[in-house]
Amino acid sequence: MDSNSINLESEDSLVSHISLDSRSTILSQSSLKSSDTDKDSKATRLSNQTSIFSQESLNLDSLQTEFSLDQSTISEQSKSSDLASVLSFGLCQRKGIDGCNYRCIKTLQGLDGRIFSLYLSQASLYSGTDRSDIREWRLSDFSEVAKFGDGDGAVNALLAVGDNVITAHQDRNIRVWTRAHAQTINPRHKLIATLPTMKNFLVTCLHPKNYVHVRRHRKSLWIKHSDTISVLAKGPSDLLYSGSWDKTFKVWRLSDFKCLESIAAHDDAINALLVSSKNYVYTASADAKIKVWERNADYKHSLVAAVVGHKSAVNCLALSKNDSLLYSGSGDRSIMVWEREESAEHMVMLGTLKGHCSAVLCLSAVANFLCSGSADKTIRFWRREPDNAHSCLAVLHGHVGPVKSVCARAENDLSGAIVYSGSLDGQIKVWMLSLTKANGSTSDIETQALNFN
Repeated sequence: MDSNSINLESEDSLVSHISLDSRSTILSQSSLKSSDTDKDSKATRLSNQTSIFSQESLNLDSLQTEFSLDQSTISEQSKSSDLASVLSFGLCQRKGIDGCNYRCIKTLQGLDGRIFSLYLSQASLYSGTDRSDIREWRLSDFSEVAKFGDGDGAVNALLAVGDNVITAHQDRNIRVWTRAHAQTINPRHKLIATLPTMKNFLVTCLHPKNYVHVRRHRKSLWIKHSDTISVLAKGPSDLLYSGSWDKTFKVWRLSDFKCLESIAAHDDAINALLVSSKNYVYTASADAKIKVWERNADYKHSLVAAVVGHKSAVNCLALSKNDSLLYSGSGDRSIMVWEREESAEHMVMLGTLKGHCSAVLCLSAVANFLCSGSADKTIRFWRREPDNAHSCLAVLHGHVGPVKSVCARAENDLSGAIVYSGSLDGQIKVWMLSLTKANGSTSDIETQALNFN
């Protein structure tokens, strides 16, 4: 896809992907939902959405600043695209704060659609777009290994478990792909299951008690999500978690793909879900809340705490390596840092990281680094100090669309990181960041901070 093609999208289309506040998140959901069984015509739904937009008290000047389509902005973005192409060949190196050098070493292009999700495995990078296009990239040379996909609408989440790749889709299904002939140069991915499975569906549908209300006059089986699936997470003991805009998260057993539990977790769409190593599950929602759930011995989940701090929709979560800190990104443009503390209802806020000028859409924590992607089209690279203070070491420019997904891996010598970012401009960029002194060696303070985890 051409780097400027994202600029030709309508303003409303771009706004639909960005959670500016809890109400505008609902707007983004309504604009992305796949066709329902309701008998409303497309014209009626469009009319309703237009009416809702007209009622919202959004700051038009702010929207024009972020998503302006006038000729001057297109010209500026063209310049940014030119710079990005230079960066992609590694010819330009920039210096950030406190001796942080960074450069874009590769730009992956030609994808079918806008990048909605990334997942980093040991040897591969997986990407998903808004057109059900899923690709596997080899990390050693960034070549495309495989292309596959099925379903309708966006691939909102990706997860690799063993030889299987699990994908969450806008069409309310979870698909499981097996990586057949994994040792060959061009492995094929074969669809082996769609959750819930037909067996699980047939056994459950026979009992009326298994149906729950999902709308005023509509019921559905509790094992099936009734709206877009937004997030996937791997749990311990062969468990898979899925979160959805239907306000629930579900627990699946990977050995037979059976749905074990469904929890009505929030008052609005679930945007993020994390599983810690200490039997806790964290969910974040468009209702501006973060909830903490404890997994019991029988794999049932109970609510531990509801954490309130953000002023609008919480879009993303990340955990530090030892699960001591929780990061949350929101449509209020802030990243909040939380620490586990039993005496303070499980979580206490340590502080707020500010710098992005639009909604924070994605987070990734590795070693003692944090990467954040935003609707302002930038990625920020943060470092956690031994006293849990954080400093922004670099602001990465190059994308010409909102950054929807980001993942990172620390260098082997812990002197920096490699960051992978996916954007609504249809590109994936690979960034190399290193912390050095003037003589090229890693400073004592930086080494101490990098080894904090």
